[in-house]
Amino acid sequence: MKYIDLNYYKHLFVKYIKRNGNGGFIDYIPSGLDVIFEADREEVLGNATPVLREDGQWNGFRPKGEKQCRGDKDKQACVSFAACNALEEILVFYNWLVEMGQATQEQREILDVFSHFGFFVEGEPNISDRYVAKMSGTGTNGNTLKNVADSIRHFGLVPEQDWQYVNNWYEYYKAVPQEIVRKGMSLVEYIEVNYEFASPSLYKSSLKYAPLETSGYAWNGMKNGLYIKTFYTRNHAIVKDGYTSNSIKIFDTYEPFEKGTTTDFSFGSDMIFTLHLKKKLNLFRDTEVAKLKTRGMKYILLVEDCGIFTRGLWKITDDNQLIKVEANKVPDNERNDAFIIQSAQNGTLKPYSQKDFKTLIT
Repeated sequence: MKYIDLNYYKHLFVKYIKRNGNGGFIDYIPSGLDVIFEADREEVLGNATPVLREDGQWNGFRPKGEKQCRGDKDKQACVSFAACNALEEILVFYNWLVEMGQATQEQREILDVFSHFGFFVEGEPNISDRYVAKMSGTGTNGNTLKNVADSIRHFGLVPEQDWQYVNNWYEYYKAVPQEIVRKGMSLVEYIEVNYEFASPSLYKSSLKYAPLETSGYAWNGMKNGLYIKTFYTRNHAIVKDGYTSNSIKIFDTYEPFEKGTTTDFSFGSDMIFTLHLKKKLNLFRDTEVAKLKTRGMKYILLVEDCGIFTRGLWKITDDNQLIKVEANKVPDNERNDAFIIQSAQNGTLKPYSQKDFKTLIT
C-alpha cells in the first residue's frame, strides 16, 4: 500500500482556505540573539562586512529566474528560493568584480570554492532550492527566513544539478541522500554564510551590503505598473534588490520575475546575507604537486571521477594546487584533443587514474 503523506493533503487544504495561499512564508519577529542591522554597523556576527554596492543596485546581477511552481502543486518553498536567489546575486556580482579586475582576494577564493563544488554552469551560479527547502524543514505552511538561513549555515548548499526540482510533492520532499548532504556540509568547511535582520525602513542602507531577502503579500492591485500597499498578511518571500525614487525593485519566483512596488509597500523584516571564507581551498598536497612541476608537468588528465573531483583536464597552479579546466573559461587551444595529445607527448600532461589522483589529495 502506498504511503499516504497527510501533510500533503493538509497543504492542499491550507491553500484552499487561504487567500492567495501560494508562496509558503511564515513570519518571524527577530528577537533575543538575532542580530539587528543598524545603518552605521560594519560587522555581522563578528565578521567585517564591507560595503559592496554603494548605490544599492543589485538587480543587474540577477541569475536566471526560476519558478517555484512548475506544472503541479506549489511546494511552499518561496523562502528557500528567495534565499538562494539572494546568494546567487552575490556570486554573480563577485564574478563581475573578477572580470573587472576589482575583486578582493577573499572574493576570488570564495568563487574558487563555489566553482570547485560545481555551482557554476556556463558561468552562472545555480543553487539547489530543493536541498535548502528540505534541509530547513519546510512544511505545508512554508518556512521562516530564520529557519532557512540557519539551515544554510549548518547544512550548506549544493548545486542545482545535484538535487534538482521535481514536480511530485512526495519526490520533492523525500530525504536527501547522505552523499549529497555530505557535499553540502563540505562547503560549510570553507564558506561561512552569515545573516542578520534589518528594518525594512533601512533598505537603502541595507542594500549597500547585499540584496535583501524579504517578504510581502503576493500580490495585490497595481498602480502605474507598481504593486501598491496592502494590509493583507504577508505570505511570500522575495528578493529586494534595488530602488528608484518612487519604487522598490523585486526579484520574484512567480512570473514575471521582475516586479516593482511602491516605496510604502508593506514589507517584513529584511535579511542581509554575507559570505566569508573560513579556509582556503587547499585540497592538494603542495609537496606532491610541486614534484610534478619539477618534472615539467603542467596538466593532469583525470580519466575517472575521484570523489568530488570529476574527470577531465586539471591545471597545475603557481601555488602548487590543481584547478579544473572548465570548458567555458579557457581558450580552445587548452582543451581540444590535439592540445591534450601534444601535451602528453611533450611530457607536460599525464593521464591519472583515480588511484594515482588520490596520492595528490590532502
